[in-house]
Amino acid sequence: MSIQSKIEALKRLVDRPGTPHEGEVAREMLKRLQGSACSIDETEDSELAFSQFMRREISVEEFIRRHKITRCPCGSLHNVGEQCGNWKRHLEIQTEIRATFQRGDRIVYNYWAYPKDCPGKVAAYVKLKPENGTYPWGWISIKFDHLKGARQVPVWDKDGLCIKHAVTEMVEV
Repeated sequence: MSIQSKIEALKRLVDRPGTPHEGEVAREMLKRLQGSACSIDETEDSELAFSQFMRREISVEEFIRRHKITRCPCGSLHNVGEQCGNWKRHLEIQTEIRATFQRGDRIVYNYWAYPKDCPGKVAAYVKLKPENGTYPWGWISIKFDHLKGARQVPVWDKDGLCIKHAVTEMVEV
């Protein structure tokens, strides 16, 4: 039963209740349903997206966009606002980041408000505990050459790694 049909049924029950108590309960349920966080259109769009996805009428990316699903940087899918439960993969990624980029390594960074190939040095690693739905295990602390203090920045974006080792020029003697 869709939300729209539930609302219509509750309206009919409010207008013609079997008992006074039934009418009160229906009014309360109608208020909650009409004041819920997700709108009817979003819910029906989500249900339609699922059926279209199962019939292969829309792509996985379109289904994810309509169904309010997000892709964690580790590759897992989960609902927007929920924590990803793939902690083993998160730990593997963090270990890989720490092995690839050692403290003190010269790097260049390409993301956010930083200039292209922004030079810096790896200062520290960000703690592994997730906060506020972000993925700190995929972040690193960098001391950029043009700034006084270190900044915590993500290691990758949707296109891949944002950070790479700086190419050092060899001086001939």
